[in-house]
Amino acid sequence: MGKVAVLGSINHDVIVTCDRAPRAGETVHGSAVSFYPGGKGSNQAIAAARFGADVSFFGRVGKDSAGLSLLSNLDDDGVNRRYVRISDSLPTGTALITVDRAGNNSIVVVSGANSSMGSSDVAELTDAGCGPNDVLVCQLEIPRETVAEALNAGHELGMTTILNAAPADDVRDLLAVVDVFVVNEREIVPNIGGEYSSRSELTERIAELSAAYQCSTIVTLGAEGCVAALYIDGAISTLDLEVPDVEVVDGTGAGDTFVGVLAACIAAGTDPRESVSLAGIAGSLSTTRKGAQDAMPTRSQVEAFMA
Repeated sequence: MGKVAVLGSINHDVIVTCDRAPRAGETVHGSAVSFYPGGKGSNQAIAAARFGADVSFFGRVGKDSAGLSLLSNLDDDGVNRRYVRISDSLPTGTALITVDRAGNNSIVVVSGANSSMGSSDVAELTDAGCGPNDVLVCQLEIPRETVAEALNAGHELGMTTILNAAPADDVRDLLAVVDVFVVNEREIVPNIGGEYSSRSELTERIAELSAAYQCSTIVTLGAEGCVAALYIDGAISTLDLEVPDVEVVDGTGAGDTFVGVLAACIAAGTDPRESVSLAGIAGSLSTTRKGAQDAMPTRSQVEAFMA
């Protein structure tokens, strides 16, 4: 079994629940405010660890109470945080999240210490002994040049590289060193040249993308499941999966749960199609509770649900 290395953001999440998100220039009443550990990188590391993977996190926090709390949280979930640095000059990253009555979320992120990640953080992948059996996970909440450098480093080390292009961006210039490309239905648009009109068209276009860059592409579709074009043994295999119908309480972190569990499955040597299926179920289950990390299921919880 390989290890999972997650290089990315770690944030202090402030979640406000309300009947609906405010429009521009509008004020609405909220019903509650909660504080949770978050950040796409940290979320994905926790999701992988909850699913049983050996996980190391590479990131930065500020020298403040939020940063100390986030480090303690990584410890609680068994994530190796030896490679998390503490910034003397920048605060811990913060995300302000509104969640409406339907469980939909809107997010504003202030990067803080995440914005200072660079070459020295990437170099620690080698120091950590990462190699061919291991998985590297990156997102886009840290400097893009750092993400590019990390993916190149992971590729050279023989790791399986996963890129979650969130927030949305055209990352086709990076896909030559990406093995698994994961995005949602909005984040895929700049990478396939524009909007698509149907699920079948989306599948065809990601199959073309995967063939061009020799990588697997997975697009999550929320309650509608996901579609994938998996690059296996030099050929493209498409996949169209539904997810369980559950009562959604909070969709925050569902995509991160999907990515983290997918990484854990790949590191464990699970069949690619089964890995996508397990990740989809885990992501769906994470929407049945509030918060991002607090709602992430364990492997036993996913298996119990499947049974």
